[in-house]
Amino acid sequence: MARARPNVFTVPPGLDFVRVTVEALLAGHLFPLGSQSDPFHLADLVLNVPTRRAGLAFQQAFLAVGGRQSVGLPEIRPLAEPGDALEQLLAEAGDDGFIAGENRRITPLERAFRLRPAVAEWQARIVERRRADGENAPPPALAETLHLAEALGRLIDEMAIEGQDLARLATITPDEYDPSRFDDYWSLTRDFLSVAARDWPEICARLSVEDEMAARLRRIRQEARRLARQEQGRPVLVAGSPGSVRATAELMRVVRRL
Repeated sequence: MARARPNVFTVPPGLDFVRVTVEALLAGHLFPLGSQSDPFHLADLVLNVPTRRAGLAFQQAFLAVGGRQSVGLPEIRPLAEPGDALEQLLAEAGDDGFIAGENRRITPLERAFRLRPAVAEWQARIVERRRADGENAPPPALAETLHLAEALGRLIDEMAIEGQDLARLATITPDEYDPSRFDDYWSLTRDFLSVAARDWPEICARLSVEDEMAARLRRIRQEARRLARQEQGRPVLVAGSPGSVRATAELMRVVRRL
């Protein structure tokens, strides 16, 4: 059953956030976790943290604050990591993070090389137009093409983070857009954005791949839906995340009501 009031805790600025959080947990100020004489009184806690590095910091803080007392650590999950223990083992077994039943996750570097042909075609059209106008336009260098492909990949990730549909890029226009008042610059820009809006989803579908960022955000949303749907017998805490990413904010809204 959801709480009537949100369960939110803050740490004053200037204090060691990780250590203060761990001290509050061990003192029982955040959750009734059982008797401290039981070395496994933290074992049921699921602690979601932003990154693996933050997870390591929490592990070290538990050891430092616990002193000589032997204490079983909580289950510390970097956000967007698979929630199920078996899934986590499968995820860490392969270099590409493949999990059975999911599309292969594609890295930003591979994505840039996959986008390169479409970006090169766009560049070629610009070169042809400039040569038709009498300019001595050289062909673009491979490094320039890859640089543009990487920039387009970052835009794809930003759209995913903001929960926006890539298809919007194919039709986006400035406010009060009037073709008669704009030169060819915006038309060329929109053609470039169409590589992300149209070509990239087709490439992903053909190769059965998924962006790393899209996969991470999808897992966060799946975890939020799972927690909202199931009766949660274990205490859950999200620590150190500002909730600036929509998917993470969705998870935090669910957790604060548990």
